[in-house]
Amino acid sequence: GSGAFGSCIGLTDVTIPDSVTEIGGEAFESCIGLTSVTIGKGVTKIGYSAFSGCNKIKTLNINCKTVPYLGMTSLKELTLGNNVNEIEREAFRGCTGLTDVIIPDSVTEIGKSAFKNCSNITSLTIGKGLTTIHLGDTDYSGDNQKTPFNGCNQIEKLDINCKIVPRLNIKSLKEVIIGDNVNTIDKDSFSNCTGLTNITIGNNVTTISDNAFSGCTGLTTLTIPDNVTKIGERAFNNCSGLITVTIGKGLDHYESWSFYGCNNVKTLNINCKDVKDVGFKSLTELNMGNNVINIWVYTFRNCSLLTSVTIPESVAFIGAYAFDGCSNLTTAIFKSNASWKLESYGGHINIQEELENPSKAAQYLRSSASHCSWTRN
Repeated sequence: GSGAFGSCIGLTDVTIPDSVTEIGGEAFESCIGLTSVTIGKGVTKIGYSAFSGCNKIKTLNINCKTVPYLGMTSLKELTLGNNVNEIEREAFRGCTGLTDVIIPDSVTEIGKSAFKNCSNITSLTIGKGLTTIHLGDTDYSGDNQKTPFNGCNQIEKLDINCKIVPRLNIKSLKEVIIGDNVNTIDKDSFSNCTGLTNITIGNNVTTISDNAFSGCTGLTTLTIPDNVTKIGERAFNNCSGLITVTIGKGLDHYESWSFYGCNNVKTLNINCKDVKDVGFKSLTELNMGNNVINIWVYTFRNCSLLTSVTIPESVAFIGAYAFDGCSNLTTAIFKSNASWKLESYGGHINIQEELENPSKAAQYLRSSASHCSWTRN
């Protein structure tokens, strides 16, 4: 009950068994010797100031469904059990001793400012159960002062596996691992994480939303797995450090603005059905897979550093001006030259014989013939 063990200064460890349903107000107030607390899964209510003044608690193992604010700011080790569903508002605010936090799969909701100013967390793992994360006065208010991890300025690694990856506003990240349970990376999730150098995108992600990685200037390599079907507007806007980009076969919706400002990409490996212009004008190496069918208009226009290209047998359409202005393109290898023809104002012009010679084929791609669409049966 209320004040049951108040000021029991000799207590060092407390275990609340699963059978207990309520911890009364001030139950352990001023138990200044407490260093370790375990709270079982049966607790449904923890009273006001239950652990007030317990300033030496270093370890908390907690397994009740809802974790409230406990005021244990001296924590160094936190274990959240698999019975925990919700971490309430400000639950661990100001726990500067925490360095590693694991949110188990059972957690579905994290409240506003739940880990605010836990300034020494360096590694964060979020399980697959998370469905609600409160960002501000409403879930989508954008009030950065109330995001669950506001003030956590040392988090360098994030391992996240919930279905929708939300905007967490953790700008100190260097590594992000997005698990195979994830299907959507939400709008602005990692925007302006300028120190981010390594991202792993899970095999079941289908959507990378608008501005998801916008301004992540530290990224040098990007791999979009086969299951990704959509990349939103400015998803990788101004990722100016990117050098190598690999795009899998599943992508069917992306925009010219998806990679706006990625001006230093040298190598593109692409295997989606439709290859479109995304502004990679610094390309020196282009590898197209056997899933590519259409190379659309202007796609590689003015890629003046490109010297060679191989057109897979799967390609059936090359849009007008696709390789226009590729002034250093000297070799073009067509894996199949059969049935290729130019769509000109005068009708069809068969060019399959000219394409047998890689040098002549390159000349066709970059010359006035590039002003026509190329098709094959």
